[in-house]
Amino acid sequence: MLVRYAKVEDIKEVAKINVDGWQTAYREIIADEFLDSLDYETARRKTEERFGNGLLIVCENDIGEILGFCKCGERKDVKDEGFGEYDCELYAIYVRPDCKGQGVGKKLFDFATRELKENGNNKMILWCLEGNAPTIEFYKKMGGKQLGKKAHEIGNEPYNEVGFGYEL
Repeated sequence: MLVRYAKVEDIKEVAKINVDGWQTAYREIIADEFLDSLDYETARRKTEERFGNGLLIVCENDIGEILGFCKCGERKDVKDEGFGEYDCELYAIYVRPDCKGQGVGKKLFDFATRELKENGNNKMILWCLEGNAPTIEFYKKMGGKQLGKKAHEIGNEPYNEVGFGYEL
């Protein structure tokens, strides 16, 4: 597997992995109507608009298929959450559903944290939907310290997110 910075030509596949990831990981957590409304073209446009804001990283197999991606950079939400010492954030990490459990997420996580540290950051925060047990376990396994919770709205419905902090 190769982990690298994403290129513009990767956007379509990144968007597909994003939608597929939401529709599988959050099926029992978020309302079906919202998940079923997600589409590849809208996700592609959003990914294209945001390309260049933060680091977009992909993991590909030996024949160039993208297996997963992550996005990280400056803190998005710098409101006083009581976590002011965290200077960067892992915004998203998604692995193709058929590639879970193969080390893709770990490779992406390790690459992202290394890059953030090399860019002068010291502490990373990330937020994960409460109820997403497999992902919460992954973040714990990666050494995350559970920080607390915050409210988050998705599709006009309230949800809680669990925060994790990491020393880089």
